Amino acid sequence: MVSNTDILAAIGAVTLSITNLGPYTYAPSYNISVVFNATKSLPSHSWEYGTFTEALLEMHNPEVSVFGDSPFPVPTLNRSNVRALAYLAPVVKFGSSYSALDNGNEAVGDPASMGVGAVLLGKTDPAFAKAANQTVEGLLKDAPRFWNGAISHRPEQPELWYGSSFRHNRLLTLISSLTGLISYTWFHHSLHIMPPTKKI
Repeated sequence: MVSNTDILAAIGAVTLSITNLGPYTYAPSYNISVVFNATKSLPSHSWEYGTFTEALLEMHNPEVSVFGDSPFPVPTLNRSNVRALAYLAPVVKFGSSYSALDNGNEAVGDPASMGVGAVLLGKTDPAFAKAANQTVEGLLKDAPRFWNGAISHRPEQPELWYGSSFRHNRLLTLISSLTGLISYTWFHHSLHIMPPTKKI
């Protein structure tokens, strides 16, 4: 038989867990912070750095991620207060064109995965703003295209990779919100380049 004391204790535990949500609003059966701490040392490629940056942003600062409640206008954040930005900033190797965030990278789509973090960093650091702009310009002007405007993942010849759309669409969305440069229609998978009105 369950006593009133047991019921009150259960209600208290539920209430306590609801009021102490923190960044982990869902309680997995494992300690998610251990997973994040172990994972942060694993990336060694631009797309991995970018993916982990996005995961950190979505876990710790979901309100400003592109899936958050208030990603627009793009906020100005202090890099030292945002784990994702503190993680990304030291691993960027500035280059040019679509490799502006990872100098020497031979894939068109991979460096763009760091683009969301670069845009956020670029609100307070001109070097990151310049690299984010160069990345977008490289995607739009230097990358091979398909007949429908789809951006190739590889520079040698047009290749469509599903992962590329994950890597550069978020960057293009943020840059578009800041500059008015791009009108993107997801349903038709096509880019319509507008005359640039400004850069971030």
